[in-house]
Amino acid sequence: MLMTDTQPPQRSGFVTTLAWVLIILAGVASVMLAAQNLFLQFMFSPGELERLLGAQQGMGTDAPAHRFMAEHFRSLMLVPLLFAVLVLTGAIGLLGRRPWAYGLTLVMMGVGMLWNGAAVVLHLMTMAGLGAFPGPVLRPGMFGGGFQILVSALMIPVFGWIILRLRAPEIRREFGLK
Repeated sequence: MLMTDTQPPQRSGFVTTLAWVLIILAGVASVMLAAQNLFLQFMFSPGELERLLGAQQGMGTDAPAHRFMAEHFRSLMLVPLLFAVLVLTGAIGLLGRRPWAYGLTLVMMGVGMLWNGAAVVLHLMTMAGLGAFPGPVLRPGMFGGGFQILVSALMIPVFGWIILRLRAPEIRREFGLK
C-alpha cells in the first residue's frame, strides 16, 4: 500500500513509550502527593505546621531558604501535585497524539528543567545555611542532600533530551504539526 497525504503518519514507539512511562510515574506521583496534601490538611491546623517549622529557627536553621519553606510550606506542597496532574494529563493526551498534549508535555519538560535547576540551587543554599559546608557535598552524613542534588542535576539533561526528541520533524508530524 502506498502512503498518500491522506494517511496519518506512522506512530513512533518513542512517543508511545514516553506517554506510558509518564502515565505510570505521574499517576503514582499524583496519588502519593494527593495523600500527602490531605494528610497535611487534616493532621495540622492552619498555621500549626508553619509554627513548628519556624520554631526550629535559632537551632542552626536560619538559612533564608529554610525560612521561606517554613513560611510557605502548605502552598509549596500543592505545586508538585499540580505538576504531576498536568504531566499525567499531557501523557494521556500523547497517546491520542493530541496537539495540545504535545505542547503541554513540552512545557512541562521545560518547567521540570527549571524546577530541578532551582532544586539544586535551593538545596545548596539550605545546606550552606545549615553549616554543611565546607567540604564535599557527597561526604558521609550528607548522602541524602548530595544524592538529591545529583538526581536533580541529572534530570535536567534528561528533560532536555526529551524536548529535543519531541521537536524532531517526524514526531511533530504525528501530532499534525509542521
